[in-house]
Amino acid sequence: MKNKNILEKRTDTAVKRSFKKKLLLIIAAAVILLLSQLLSGCGSGKTVMKYGKAGISDRIYRYMLVNSMEYYLESLSGAENTPEFWAQSAADGLTLRQFLEADVEKSVKTLLVAVSLFEDYGMKLTPEAEAAVDQDLQDIEDSYGSKPEMNADLGRYGINADILREIFIMQEKEQALYDFFYGDRGIMLPTDEELDAYYKDNYIRIKYIALHLYKTVEGVDGLIAMTDEEKQEVYSLSEQLLSEVKSGADFDALMAQYNQDDLTAYPGGVYLSNIDRSYDIVDRAFLIEIGDTEIVDQEKAVYIVRRLELEEDAYMSDTSGQFGDLVSKCCEKLYFEALSEHHDEVEVNGDLIASIGESVFGSE
Repeated sequence: MKNKNILEKRTDTAVKRSFKKKLLLIIAAAVILLLSQLLSGCGSGKTVMKYGKAGISDRIYRYMLVNSMEYYLESLSGAENTPEFWAQSAADGLTLRQFLEADVEKSVKTLLVAVSLFEDYGMKLTPEAEAAVDQDLQDIEDSYGSKPEMNADLGRYGINADILREIFIMQEKEQALYDFFYGDRGIMLPTDEELDAYYKDNYIRIKYIALHLYKTVEGVDGLIAMTDEEKQEVYSLSEQLLSEVKSGADFDALMAQYNQDDLTAYPGGVYLSNIDRSYDIVDRAFLIEIGDTEIVDQEKAVYIVRRLELEEDAYMSDTSGQFGDLVSKCCEKLYFEALSEHHDEVEVNGDLIASIGESVFGSE
């Protein structure tokens, strides 16, 4: 059985020991990388980046890049680690490889600033935090069977258990800094105006009619595939309903009559956020103009989706649980924006970073 990568092992350990959920990095497009994949540390080797008292070696940077690449490959259906795959177009005129490398570089800069500020503020990790790191490392070692086996696997990243501990310590420092500013008792929690701006910039509201492309049979477990003829009837009905809506029919009345999803918990509509945009139906919904209605064809259903105006302060009175992470996501955005202001001050060895990229992508 193939070994899990180190970060997956630590995630398993953290879940078992009820660790606090780690902050997720916010990135510009569809890829969301776990913060624990993009940590800074010292480590032996040549310095790739430096900011204040924080620096990162070429060995650790390579570890970050490889881990991020592997996470990307595991997250995308049909992804293959080939030159052709990484040469595909991504966002802003970049290839997938260029996009990933740029995102890792940006994330490392953010973390270098965070670790430097942790030191500048005279902050210290608690003995409990360091003990938790050591327990994580011990659990990871136990999962391999021995420290030599653990170091052998870490060798493919160019690091060892000691450097991995440095990385985990840096992770704890970054989390402590975040908690200082934006934790439950943080000193810079969002204002009402900042929360409202985040809501308006990152959420949309829709209503939809779902027409399923499967059926259930009494006494038979699971979903039964429709015949081509039955599916065609569903497609024809979706076109009919779209035509009625565009001719002025009452959308709510059509929902009540035809919707095969139970949306009674969302009488005001379904709210979608940017962080949900790994799903095709969500991506499509964001492209619909307010007031327009479109058909979104998916594998298991056809959706007639109508985008609506956001309701004023909907997150303040919501009882359906659709805004449970709005405050935390707003905090993350403010945090990364604040630290990003220092990115231009980070010293970067561009030639060394380029050579690391070639060693990672060129060797596949």
